[in-house]
Order: sequence, then C-alpha cells, then structure tokens
Amino acid sequence: MATGLILIFDKTHFSKYFVVPSTLGALLALAIPDLEGGAHDDIIYNGLNPNAVNNSKKYGINWGYDSHLFWEFLITHFLSLVLPFFLQIIQPKEEKITIKVLWKSIYLTFSVALFLFFFSWIIYAIVEKHGSPAQQISWNANWFYMGHKGISTLGELTKWPYNIISLTIIFFVLFWLVFVIKIYFEIYSFNLSYQNRKIRFFYIKRLKKTVFKENVIKSKH
Repeated sequence: MATGLILIFDKTHFSKYFVVPSTLGALLALAIPDLEGGAHDDIIYNGLNPNAVNNSKKYGINWGYDSHLFWEFLITHFLSLVLPFFLQIIQPKEEKITIKVLWKSIYLTFSVALFLFFFSWIIYAIVEKHGSPAQQISWNANWFYMGHKGISTLGELTKWPYNIISLTIIFFVLFWLVFVIKIYFEIYSFNLSYQNRKIRFFYIKRLKKTVFKENVIKSKH
C-alpha cells in the first residue's frame, strides 16, 4: 500500500524506506500464507458447520487457483516484493539504501507495528464482547502480523501478545542481514556486455573501504 501511495503522489524517492520491510513482509507472507486459517474463518463467517462442509478438513486447498482470494493474495504480495526493487533499479542514486536510511526504515516500521498492535488490541477487545462470530472475524485484522492472531504457524511466541516483542527482534535482525548482503553485492558485482557478436562476462570487485564509506560515513552527513 505504501509503495502504491508514493507512486500515485509521485514521491518515489521515499521508496527506499519501504524496500526492506516490503521485501521481508512479502517473502514471509508468501512463505507461510496460512490459507488454512483463512478458509476456516470463511466457513465460520458464513455460519456454516465445518463438519458439514465438503473438503472442510482440507482448509486452504479450496482456496486454490480458481478462487479470486488466491490471486488477490498472490498478486498483492508479489507487487510488494517487486515494485520497490524496480524503483531501486531505475533510480539507483536517489533510492540508495544507506545506514541512515536503514535506521529510518526500522524506526518507521516499528512505529507502524506498535500502532497496529494497540489498535488491533482495542478493536478485538470491543468486538469480542459485543460482536457476533462473523463480526469478530471481520474486525480481527492482522496487519503486520500485529493482530490477535499473529503468525499462527510459527508457534506461541509469534502470537498475541508476544508477537510485538518476538517479531520486532526477528525483523530487526533480518533488516541488518539484508543490509549486510546488500553491501556485499556492491563489493562483488557482475556485469554482462555484448561486443563484436560476443557476450562477455565481467567480474567487478570494489574496495571495501569505498563501499563502506558510501553506505556508512557519507550517509551520516
């Protein structure tokens, strides 16, 4: 959603703050989509008896490629994964991820996650007391996995209320891991060129001090 907004308002230079969280979030969602839980909620929302529904014991399978929910989930998360990288490629200088940008990205992501954690907590507390099962499902949003559901497939520590702590630690480590990998890609790069009807492969190695200076020292000013 954030990437879409910056494209609409022509503020693509802000995309550098969303590259890492968008990539990690999209990869996590695609790796553990939890379609089983979604299909189960869909059955309850429609007031059906899970034991009486055909294939109800195969939750997630009936959300296959013939369902619009399957394609909506796949396309939206695929765009979240691809668009930030695309903006990085077409505007490498404006969208460069430095250590300063990374810290701002971490702060922004944590602030949004913290807000969604308490917002989801308040909404769930209200609907749990006064809402029907269908309303509880409708209002039990799980944005940033900060809802009451959390990441149900990864154990109790990633469920509410521990998800704010466990996921903050996990994503903090992953943010820095991505940044380190990115620096190594800048040090060791490859290039292909077509000359005299021949494709040539070039291996380029830059000085570590130069890359470190570009990503750490200059970004502080």
